[in-house]
Amino acid sequence: MERLWNHVHQHYLFPLFAPVIPWKTASYLGLDVYYKEYIEVGGRTFGQQFIPFLQARGMPKQQRLFEWCAGAGFVGFSALAHGLCETLALSDISEEATKACRRTIEKNGLGGRAVAYCSDNLRDIPRTEQWDLVLGNPPHHADEYIGDRRGYDEEWSVRRGFYSTVAPFLKPGGVIVVLENNRASTPDEFRGMVEDGGLTIAFTHNAVPERTREDRFYFIVLTRKGDTPPAWASAS
Repeated sequence: MERLWNHVHQHYLFPLFAPVIPWKTASYLGLDVYYKEYIEVGGRTFGQQFIPFLQARGMPKQQRLFEWCAGAGFVGFSALAHGLCETLALSDISEEATKACRRTIEKNGLGGRAVAYCSDNLRDIPRTEQWDLVLGNPPHHADEYIGDRRGYDEEWSVRRGFYSTVAPFLKPGGVIVVLENNRASTPDEFRGMVEDGGLTIAFTHNAVPERTREDRFYFIVLTRKGDTPPAWASAS
């Protein structure tokens, strides 16, 4: 029943009422990110942990940043506003989320620096895209929020699809940083699919070996096998 109810919400009710649901904005150093309430599921709150994490690592400005599972793009646009990247690409499977990203690009005059793709994982991303940095805040749960693709990744299929196809999009020395929740997963649950995709886990931050009772967000930092990670993305 939960799966059916979430399916109806996402495929019928949200699109039906989208025209009358008002736009909201979240501002990051003068960059206004546009969204509607049903699109936002964490990028505006815990997703902002990316910014101090990357700053604390001493990461220099990246030429091209890609936000995977972007939703309304809170993470990517915030990174752009904070000077962590020069240009930005975003993608999400949701047409409504992609519309929000494109509205933000238009309203902030970012047409020369940002682009948003509507894509099922990386299937519709142009092969010409090459990324220095990938940030991802994917659905965190494989056993909760069943049928709600904003929070539910059935049998980790979204991650398997991503990790199996992302390597060719990385520039030499490119880095992937994924935000996870220890209440829903541990790094070891993803290690096999990461390695099968030609990637390796450089290090994790704030993770513990067992699932926790409460939310505990952690980062997995990954590079392509054989690449030398930049100093900021090396284990320390």
